[in-house]
Amino acid sequence: MPHNQQLGRFGETIAAGWLKKNGYKILARNFRCPDGEVDLVAEIGGVIHFVEVKSRTSRICGWPEEAVGEEKLEAIAAAAENFLEQKNLEADWQIDIISLIFSRKTKTARLWWLENIS
Repeated sequence: MPHNQQLGRFGETIAAGWLKKNGYKILARNFRCPDGEVDLVAEIGGVIHFVEVKSRTSRICGWPEEAVGEEKLEAIAAAAENFLEQKNLEADWQIDIISLIFSRKTKTARLWWLENIS
């Protein structure tokens, strides 16, 4: 598996753990449909969060969340609607981004949660 994919998977694992620790129930990981994909689907208080996880090892190319453009948001929204339809769910929902920057030197990560960006 290429380094970027490994970093992405690791970031998703860290993000899922953070969500669980903060009371969220993980409903799905890497949900895919013809219209798009969502890294994490989580629920708390009756609201479903469709979470895009972006991981980087530096800010040389900008903040991780800057990689999520309009096209990506549209694909996430389409996947969200598909998920709700497949699961026969009627709930309030939103799109969030969890942005992670990993430090190779200290072996730590900084996590930022950008809530309800849609």
